[in-house]
Amino acid sequence: MNAWRFEPDSGLVLRSLPELHPQGHEIVFDVLACGLCRSDCRFLRPDATATAKAIIPGHEIVVADPGSGARGILWPGRACGACASCRQGRENLCRRMAVLGVDRDGGFAERVAAPAENLIPIKAGIPDRLAVLAEPVACCLNALQQIQLEEHARIAVFGAGPFGHLFAFLATRLGPVRAVLIDPDADRKQITGSFRDAAAIPLVERHAGPFDIAINATSSPTGFAQMLAALGPGGRGILFSGLRPTGATLTAEQLNAIHYRQLHLVGAFGQTRAQIGQALDLIDKHRDTLSLLADEPGDFASLPVRLAQRCARDTLFQSISLAPWAACAK
Repeated sequence: MNAWRFEPDSGLVLRSLPELHPQGHEIVFDVLACGLCRSDCRFLRPDATATAKAIIPGHEIVVADPGSGARGILWPGRACGACASCRQGRENLCRRMAVLGVDRDGGFAERVAAPAENLIPIKAGIPDRLAVLAEPVACCLNALQQIQLEEHARIAVFGAGPFGHLFAFLATRLGPVRAVLIDPDADRKQITGSFRDAAAIPLVERHAGPFDIAINATSSPTGFAQMLAALGPGGRGILFSGLRPTGATLTAEQLNAIHYRQLHLVGAFGQTRAQIGQALDLIDKHRDTLSLLADEPGDFASLPVRLAQRCARDTLFQSISLAPWAACAK
């Protein structure tokens, strides 16, 4: 099969690989489309900082069941099913978690192997370019479900990338709250203006807090510090994006705000199978608006170029389609 594989000495390269052989309860699915996540950016660099082993990236995967031909989205995890987290329905926190495209070969390929129970059906009216949003939407749902969205709460989302837009949109659809996007980069207003107009979400360069809830949707430590500063007494903050290990550092004074203003800070990681299903329902309900946040898919041959564009700058959500194979075979 054809696959874009990361190799530590070469970076992301197109390879012709042996066909997959399923193990245990796995099925080999045909990949129809795969989303391009910013977390995949590390695979563009030919060094060992991404991973010390060769791996096929891609974890936002739309597939076809080889038996019925029915479409589905794959929950990208493989959990043990026996630990305390798994028994409590929080399989995203399983200590033995193995994620497609991170710990095992993922969706930048013609086919992918995954447990049969990881397949969540997609309704016929949802196109592939929106179906791949189920994984990022589910990640946002997981974060928002860690806190209570009380009526008329004021919400600030720091970082106006694709995830920031998703957070502001979903929060206002899950409850009668008011959300604002905060980002000093005014150029982003042009990229996602149509989506914000349709969703009625304002984007400002500076906030006018205090806010009841603040969400860190940027990897910048500065953005995290601004999130803490924007919260009013008793406010709730969500640390969604992991912080970059380089750049600005957080001071004791900034962190002490958690103590003195009695702030509540929660983390959010990944998503569960159930949240993937919830995400698909929301995508189906709001497909017209969400389509403004998803670019048209590229073909398989253009994957490295499209991923580089996604990594160089926060654009719309990007995906590649595996239908036009002729373009890759030439």
